[in-house]
Amino acid sequence: MDFKKVAIFALSFVMVFGVLYVNHSNKVSAEASIFYEMWIEENELEVSESTLLYIYIQYLPDTEEEMEVECYIKEPFYAKLELIKDLKWVSDDGAKRIQQEYKITGMSPGKTELIVNVTGAQPHKMPITIGQIKKVSKITLSPESPTIFVGEELQLEAKAYDEEGNVIPNTPMKWENLDPEIAELTPDGLLRAFESGACKIKASHGSVESETIVTIVKEIQPAKISISTDLIAFPAARKGEKVSTSSEIKNIGDETANAEIKCDEEWLTFVPEKISLEPQESTIITFTANTENLEANSMESAKITFTLGNGDETVIDAIIKVDPSCSIIVEPEVIDFGKISKGGEISKILKITLPEGTHIWIRPVESWIDISKIEGSENEFMVMIDTSKLPDDMETFVGSLNIIPTDILCDIVSVKVIGEFGD
Repeated sequence: MDFKKVAIFALSFVMVFGVLYVNHSNKVSAEASIFYEMWIEENELEVSESTLLYIYIQYLPDTEEEMEVECYIKEPFYAKLELIKDLKWVSDDGAKRIQQEYKITGMSPGKTELIVNVTGAQPHKMPITIGQIKKVSKITLSPESPTIFVGEELQLEAKAYDEEGNVIPNTPMKWENLDPEIAELTPDGLLRAFESGACKIKASHGSVESETIVTIVKEIQPAKISISTDLIAFPAARKGEKVSTSSEIKNIGDETANAEIKCDEEWLTFVPEKISLEPQESTIITFTANTENLEANSMESAKITFTLGNGDETVIDAIIKVDPSCSIIVEPEVIDFGKISKGGEISKILKITLPEGTHIWIRPVESWIDISKIEGSENEFMVMIDTSKLPDDMETFVGSLNIIPTDILCDIVSVKVIGEFGD
């Protein structure tokens, strides 16, 4: 309800309304001029109707004592007066100021007075007539049967009518929400929707009431995809290798999502290339990088685009680090000493071909195997067997040596060493 206003101002001079002078210790302690702005015709206040009263008083800068304002209803049976705000401050010129705000509510038909006392001055009286409020016979609500979306607010309005069909202004209403699990209703009829459904609202004044149904619907969200990552990062791979990774894609919209997946680089492929997802449905996309045609010692990137049927696009990046190809070639792959006699040492040549820039560590697994590089050769090594370290009862022997790369991503190569004892 909008409150109608009564204004009481303290001014330094408004002679047309009369000026009150209060002398204290031969000094002017306060001066006030009072006038009214009528809030209803002939100062009449209907039963249960409320209005606001403002009081403003200024004390001169040389006022030494605290000055007060008192406001009350002479016969409180007819009306109730409530203090809402009470402010006191000193202005820049040193004057003391008081501002008070009251709410007046009619209680019973009749006549009374509003009394305003300023310390040291004569009381100021204002007559008030409390009239009988008209009887409500009908209430209407607007908007009628509205529809709103989840998350929206709606201000409902209730109008009261008398038996002759005239609007009764400022009629207090009791608002009631019969479906609080889907919406919130404030005491002044503001509805806040947070779930979909039908919300019944009732407004009443005494025994007269009116109802309306507010339909709350969830706003339909178009198809929209959510990808579990915005960067497809492949593990480092040697040139020529294929590596794969996967990501989840989900439809977070309310409509079916049909999407086509494309990439701006040929080295990256994916399965599937097209998807169709119902609302809240998800699937897994597998991405594969083929480094065969990529440069060694490089960092490659690509862009993957998901295009929906409605034209919306989602773009994510993909990266891969390509290491040099690392194919260590050994010849022979198995060193076969054939039949040998026990006692002494025997050797054979092992040729190892390495990718450019590759360094290795050759480690014999068994203690009876030894290896050394042949002087003057870049890739030939002498593999030796010390048969004295083999058990006397051994008829055949099997061992190995491992070729371990030390600086780039290569597989360890194992070379078998075999033979048997005989004449």
